[in-house]
Amino acid sequence: MPSIDPPLNSEGIPKLFEGHSGIVCAVAYSPDGDFIASGSEDKTIRIWNSRTGMEVGSPLESHDKLVSAVAFSPDGNRIVSASEDKTLRVWDSKAHTCVLGPLEGHTELVSSVQYSPDGQLIASTSEDRLLRLWGAESGECTTALEHPAALSRAAFSPCGKHVATACDDRLVRVWDVASQELAYPPLAGHKSEVWVVAYSPDGRLLASGSRDWTVCVWDTGSGQLVKGPLKGHKLAITDLAFASDGQLLISASVDRSMCAWDPTTGDCVWGPIYSAESIRRISVSPVARTVVCGKDRSLCIRDITSSALILPKGPDKKLPKGDLMYACWPITSFAWFADGSRFVSAGEDHAVKLWNAKTGDDSLDAFSHHTGNVTSIDISPDGSMLASSSDDRTICLWDTDTKTLVMDPLKGHTEEATAVEFTPNGSNVVSASRDGTIRVWDAQSGRILRVIQAHDRPVRTISVSPDGSKLASGSEDNTVRVWDAHTGILIAGPYDHCFSVSSVCWSPDGRYVLSGSLDGTVRVWRISSGEEALKVDTGGTMMRCVQYAPDGGTFLSVSGGKLRIWDAGTGELRRSLEHEGVVSGAAFSSDGSRIASGTEDGYARVWKVDRGKLLLGKGSEEVEDDSAAHEAKTAAERRPRSRNSDQSFMNLPATLRRQRPEDSSRRPLGTQGESSSPHRRQTGQPEPQHAREGPGVAVALKRIFGLAGAQRAQSESNSGSGGGFFSTAHLSKLRRIVPVYTAKAKERLFHVPEPRSSQDSAEDVELESDEEGDANAASAPHGGQSGLGPASPPEHSYPPSVKSTDRVSMCFCVPWKAR
Repeated sequence: MPSIDPPLNSEGIPKLFEGHSGIVCAVAYSPDGDFIASGSEDKTIRIWNSRTGMEVGSPLESHDKLVSAVAFSPDGNRIVSASEDKTLRVWDSKAHTCVLGPLEGHTELVSSVQYSPDGQLIASTSEDRLLRLWGAESGECTTALEHPAALSRAAFSPCGKHVATACDDRLVRVWDVASQELAYPPLAGHKSEVWVVAYSPDGRLLASGSRDWTVCVWDTGSGQLVKGPLKGHKLAITDLAFASDGQLLISASVDRSMCAWDPTTGDCVWGPIYSAESIRRISVSPVARTVVCGKDRSLCIRDITSSALILPKGPDKKLPKGDLMYACWPITSFAWFADGSRFVSAGEDHAVKLWNAKTGDDSLDAFSHHTGNVTSIDISPDGSMLASSSDDRTICLWDTDTKTLVMDPLKGHTEEATAVEFTPNGSNVVSASRDGTIRVWDAQSGRILRVIQAHDRPVRTISVSPDGSKLASGSEDNTVRVWDAHTGILIAGPYDHCFSVSSVCWSPDGRYVLSGSLDGTVRVWRISSGEEALKVDTGGTMMRCVQYAPDGGTFLSVSGGKLRIWDAGTGELRRSLEHEGVVSGAAFSSDGSRIASGTEDGYARVWKVDRGKLLLGKGSEEVEDDSAAHEAKTAAERRPRSRNSDQSFMNLPATLRRQRPEDSSRRPLGTQGESSSPHRRQTGQPEPQHAREGPGVAVALKRIFGLAGAQRAQSESNSGSGGGFFSTAHLSKLRRIVPVYTAKAKERLFHVPEPRSSQDSAEDVELESDEEGDANAASAPHGGQSGLGPASPPEHSYPPSVKSTDRVSMCFCVPWKAR
């Protein structure tokens, strides 16, 4: 087969694996490892030389929609493909022609295809809940096995006797091909939909990957869980593949990462390795230790032992930390813990993610049980429970420490549950639904306390008043209504918008209700009088979310690509936070100092409210938060600097410090009569801020040490005591000053250790400090034979004996921070 000339980059170098115009949805190695087939959203299948990355022959084109799966026959002569057009097709891999199909029978997207080991059968799965087995030569469907939910993957065992399926009902099933019966009961180990299954080459192990972010490894003989759930990814598992020798299991995830696991121990061998592009499918070479993965519109090949990139050649590009705050699907709901250290997010996914609000790291454990998108979340006042609503019509209550359900999901709504919120005392949970009702649940027992027939149209949003006595609701009937929480009686409203009401929120004082609508307006309603107290027109862009700040002085609104903060009294725009994508949700932290926001492209961000600064998330600086950056900057400004140079005196080598000229404009610090107030120059002008806050000015310190050494020697020769200039009284007026002697100075200058006793060494390790990166800012060790003399108590004489041949005078180190 002739190779197609690949596209060239700006330097005339071929762009490998380039050709697809849509996202790559499927990849597969040929049995001999020489070729790779890929299927794409562009409706084509392309074949590539696995060693050069160049396309071979023309694309295979017949499907009407995206190609969701591809597989080679055991002899490599044919390729079977599956599509969103609900059909299968079989192709001649050398002639690039369709030889069989379209094979029709499925009524929904066909999610996977695979040849049996003997090449006689083709297995296919679909969202129509059926596993179908087809004659590979005739194209006739011989078997259709129905499942309780949609199917994502099927895999033949190496012997061909069994076929395993991955089902959205959270179970893995293993079928006997001959009898069309289950080989053993379904395998239960995942908390969410199972998306992928894969057999080890020897057939002894079966791996499964789930939307709950985990991988499980099963014994195929007994059906028992061997290892897992294995945790390392932070979103759903999209594919699994065993190495040809069975020693490694490679996984890919929606979080755009890959990992390698030891299937016998469950250890993560390498990874996660992140990519800037989505990774939907992987395939391991049958003959080489390589794995190919589809990345956006292209492919790449990695060494499965080292994880190194083989094709295209080059180093891996490390993703910025902010880009890892990623959920793949639109994020529509946020909730903060009271202490502001963490928050949770949810949206068009079936799981809730937990984030560290200071670092942006997310947990490896998901709040995962829903079988539909999570529409709303809230955290109990004491932080012990999390509530979530879903379009699967249920409400889930979770333990926030264990991330497990505290009871069975709450059922009662007959349509999608759209919103959920705890009452202020945490005893009850209130939910809303598209069935037009509001339901109040006991948070401890899960019992329904009351049902309020609130609106004739779907209820999209609810809010509980600060005292828990009233409920506000917003509906697709374009109105806001207020209800008595205990009786369910309407006590205020309806308040009218022009279009559906998408969000409501009580003011912290309980006097007003804030509402946002798809008519592009935000309105404030005074409950006592029923008046519209304020209206803000945002320009016709539909409003996704509104919320009062905890102090009630401002409120936020979300529409289009902007998160805006408004004055709650005047409606004046205080700040606008621009996002790269459409903003889908946001929430104030408990103290109102930060806002978490999410976008439709799946990225989460954290903002500093008072300055509008992006602290965490895509596009942020690689700093933990702005307070940390400010502290670092302040610390740098406080470092003592010499008058004659910008270089810190105490950061210079000791030999250079001895050569620095003295500054006669400085007088010794800590002399008789000197108070503890900030030191001033002889001119009477105040010292610069960094000099007042630091341990002193470099040259002045040098002069102090020189005078101190002379006065100390004179005092000791006269009295033999520890009095004189450096008495305890004077030392207390300075930051801790400790002696450093010749041998230690030599060691620091030339990195040549001086002999010393084990006691000395231990004490050196204990007392030395690396603060501010300055090796000279250290506490003195206590040791007799050390190169450093002891910081003796006042009754001991100075200086102790020093074993060194260097003729260097005694100097003093002043640690930067007071101990």
